[in-house]
Amino acid sequence: MINQLYKEHILHLKDKYPKFKLVKKEDSRFMKFLSIFLERICPGFMSHVTTTIGYTIYQPSSYIGTKTGYKINRHEEIHIEDYHKNPMWFTLSYLLLLPSIFTMRSHWEMRAYKTTLLVNYELHGSITDKTIDWITSYFTGPMYFWMKPFRKVVRKELELERDRIYLNPQI
Repeated sequence: MINQLYKEHILHLKDKYPKFKLVKKEDSRFMKFLSIFLERICPGFMSHVTTTIGYTIYQPSSYIGTKTGYKINRHEEIHIEDYHKNPMWFTLSYLLLLPSIFTMRSHWEMRAYKTTLLVNYELHGSITDKTIDWITSYFTGPMYFWMKPFRKVVRKELELERDRIYLNPQI
């Protein structure tokens, strides 16, 4: 079933965004080059991190066709949507990292992680505190360059989104 969901979602992305591509991360020379710098800050960059640039999702092959890959691709679809709406502004505001807490990156990621919460609800019927803790750690740690180091603020926003999803998962 999940492999079918994965395939259907990829077809949906190709239909919605004709320039969309899914690339095995380990097959990309560009991703290998980036990993030289990013593996120090983000261990597992090549094996555990999906990267989206423009209309291309670079995904570790171990995620392709899996439940994890499906969840991640739903998240990445939000980044593609934001890029599609305004490619210049999204790219510039996402890449300007320093100082981390004053960039738009946390805004873009929060939009995508709200979708991650929704997908967890759709697949499992709930959103656990463990999931919220995991996402909070991404915002407040090195994975995303401490983009929003205010743990309580991040957690509260995610808890409010969980409550909203429980009340009306259709929005």
